Amino acid sequence: MENNQEIKEDLTAESQNIAGADENAESLEKTNEEAKEKAKITFTKEQQKFVDDLIQKRLSREKEKVNKGEVNKDEDLLSKFNELSNEFNKSKRENALMKAKIPEEFRDYVEYKVLKNVNEDTDFETALQEFIADEKNAKYSKEVSASKDIVKPVNMPRPVNSGNNADDKAIKQKLLQEMYGN
Repeated sequence: MENNQEIKEDLTAESQNIAGADENAESLEKTNEEAKEKAKITFTKEQQKFVDDLIQKRLSREKEKVNKGEVNKDEDLLSKFNELSNEFNKSKRENALMKAKIPEEFRDYVEYKVLKNVNEDTDFETALQEFIADEKNAKYSKEVSASKDIVKPVNMPRPVNSGNNADDKAIKQKLLQEMYGN
């Protein structure tokens, strides 16, 4: 019997603890809702007008900076890098076309067709070799044979070049400095 009495007392104490916890939870919820109500910011019309005017002033100041050319230097550097990178890639493609002995009159067309096959896995040189290997494209990789209409020049002058490796290295170094800012 004593055990039953002890169990009843324990259950009564436990139910009182639960009831107290429920009251505390309800009290916390009320306090939380009151804090949310207090935290709501309401502006009068004058205050709202002041905030709107402040925002407009800051926007107009930023627009003036953009119009005056005070644009972010990072954007300028990035655009310069992209421009130089594109020029460099174009030069690499032209060089690959010359090495593949693609006649000048077909280079733009062949470059266009080969670029369609360039992706993450295939670079320009590989795509060019695949293009040339295709039998139907063989006519673009052969030098034009002499005929009545076409006269091949005998001793074509080489493109004007400095002929000085030191000059070429200096030009290359300058280009790299512009690209990477070193």
